[in-house]
Amino acid sequence: MRALDLVFCFDNFVRSTAILPVVLLLGYGAQASRLGQEDSPPTERAVHVHGIVLNDVTNKPIGRALVTAMDAATMTNGDGRFDFDLRLLSENAARGSIPGLGGRDAGGNEIQVAVMVRRPGYLLMQRPSILVLLGKGSDDPELQIKLTPESILRGRVTTSAIAPPIGVQVVLLRKQIQDGLASWMQTNIAVTNSRGEYRFADLPAGNYKVMTREWVPNELLIPVPGKQITGYPPAYYPNEAGLGSGTPIHIGPGETIQADLSLRAQPYYRVDVPVLNVTAGNGISVGVEDRSGSSGFSLGFNPQSQMIEGFLPNGSYNVRVTSFGPVQSSAAGGIEVAGGPARGSPISLAPGGSISVIVREEYTADTFNGAPKGPIMERGGIGPSRLLNLTLQPDQSNGPGATLRPPSGKGNDNLAIDNVWEGKYRLSVMPFRGYVATATSHGVDLLRNMLVVGPGGANAPIEITLRDDTAWLDGTVSTDGSAGGDQGSYGPNFFIFCIPIGNNIGGVMQTAGAVNGKFTLQNLAPGQYLVLAYRNFDPHLEYRNEEILRQYESKGTMVTLAPGQKAEITVSKIMENEE
Repeated sequence: MRALDLVFCFDNFVRSTAILPVVLLLGYGAQASRLGQEDSPPTERAVHVHGIVLNDVTNKPIGRALVTAMDAATMTNGDGRFDFDLRLLSENAARGSIPGLGGRDAGGNEIQVAVMVRRPGYLLMQRPSILVLLGKGSDDPELQIKLTPESILRGRVTTSAIAPPIGVQVVLLRKQIQDGLASWMQTNIAVTNSRGEYRFADLPAGNYKVMTREWVPNELLIPVPGKQITGYPPAYYPNEAGLGSGTPIHIGPGETIQADLSLRAQPYYRVDVPVLNVTAGNGISVGVEDRSGSSGFSLGFNPQSQMIEGFLPNGSYNVRVTSFGPVQSSAAGGIEVAGGPARGSPISLAPGGSISVIVREEYTADTFNGAPKGPIMERGGIGPSRLLNLTLQPDQSNGPGATLRPPSGKGNDNLAIDNVWEGKYRLSVMPFRGYVATATSHGVDLLRNMLVVGPGGANAPIEITLRDDTAWLDGTVSTDGSAGGDQGSYGPNFFIFCIPIGNNIGGVMQTAGAVNGKFTLQNLAPGQYLVLAYRNFDPHLEYRNEEILRQYESKGTMVTLAPGQKAEITVSKIMENEE
């Protein structure tokens, strides 16, 4: 197994187990190739493991850290050092039956053991390191394991009242990049204590926002006839009008940041909105946002009155109602609150509509992976197939998406997307052959513009053209970008990101690993690309934001590819991961 493959393998492992694995490749040489044979009795072998655990920020030793590997465990001393012996049965080692065993190569010449390190005050989730030990002797290199200290975000929530607010829900959001798009995703919720304080611990470095949900003191939860209800709308740090205008909080590794929030009392008024076409027995969810798109408000659905009910302060609000059952339905409406009780216009639930998809093939190659030109038919004998996967991704991260319905027969006739609700969507297409040359609906280029769907999912068909005259890109990662100069190649653990320029809606970024400084990217659509090299796999690239992407142009290599072209480039600037 290549070191590059191990990076991917153990990156998935660490994300699911919240520990820090360090991989030891324990060489067994020619003797190991005979282990496990029926005529070779099992033998026991002792492997001495020793090293030091360091703080990734200060580079100082970490004492009292728990180090475990298989059934061995020890604590680091005051100098951060540890050592222990692993006792391995050669027969079990060859057969891959040791607990914690990662695997071995085809010749049985090595095994992989996960060494785990944990310490309070340091992140539970750490990135893996790959250490290769070629032999086990007295001159073995020392293992060096680094832990990243946790970051902490804390604060105090205050009101104009003397007593501190107890039980206020404080929401932590982190900026996350998915498919080149940035969004603020809720990561945790804390509740204020008797001093009005909240605290979020075990945070990785990054950009965050913090807000409260609306809050009404316990003694005011039950309305009293003739008495005005007073509540506290959501507050956004640092005392902003909405989440979008709130200043992000950057937290570095091991930092503790104070972020205080101030609640302001406002009168709350009774509101109700009739809901039509409710299916008995279906679950109903209600989402509420103000007109700036900020959430934190809440309303409920009363099945007896068939109404959305609750209390809101003065303002304009968007309401989305969703009915969950065998057939989902949804609808949106609005309500205005201006100094008194308010009733919104009825919201009529309706199932999502269907949008047909028309695929045109303009393939020029006679075969594809041995198959004749034309629709890709059954794969592996498992039912009918189609030429592409297609997803409509909603403009708002909390909205529902939609995908192609399963094919009803061979080929690509009668393709359609079901349960599409009113809204704006980004078209994401992954063809099994070639690339998407064009994607339009009612004359709108969906590779560069959002798809706007009307009430009830009404929309013109989506028309897609596929071609297979793709381009090929070979490249070299080099430490020296000067022309004609000696260029020292980097090692294998580098990652290449090839970003399409000019079609920020539908373009797809491709990635590759640079092995011994060399990389290859295939099946690229003709067009212009920005090629970036990173030391690690997760660079947090917001590549669908044109303004941000322009900032990277001077840090990468631009290349323009014609249909069917095979090009070569050199990438001379290496970038560190960013948050």
